[in-house]
Amino acid sequence: MKLRSILTALAFVAIPLAAHAQDKVADSDGTLYPGRVEFPLPSDTRVPTDCAYPSGLTGATGVDLTCIVTHNEEFGQSLISWLGTHGWRAGDNILGGFEAVRATDNGCEQTLSIYPHEMTDGEGVWFALAQQPRCRAETPR
Repeated sequence: MKLRSILTALAFVAIPLAAHAQDKVADSDGTLYPGRVEFPLPSDTRVPTDCAYPSGLTGATGVDLTCIVTHNEEFGQSLISWLGTHGWRAGDNILGGFEAVRATDNGCEQTLSIYPHEMTDGEGVWFALAQQPRCRAETPR
């Protein structure tokens, strides 16, 4: 529960501020979404063999799922800081988590949904990266 509280609070405070901060995340062997979201996973963070996604995520279409388990108390702060320094900002509140969004070259948004949760072997986070950018319809004037 602690990770969820930290991530949620930081999402709406730190993402805009972190855009001007120096990236302090150490490099490691893996990244969150290689080639798309290159957040370097800290050495004490792992991707479990069974992510135990809730049915609401496994039934979702148009998203790529991944998850992590960590014992790193700084993980949430590192993730939010990294997202902010790489052009992401807080998006919509969603049931059980929040969104981070980044503008694309064509004026749409790349969307990453983040769901912190507790696991028996550490703090966990489920991620759902939209396969296609979200383009909001323009409001007629």
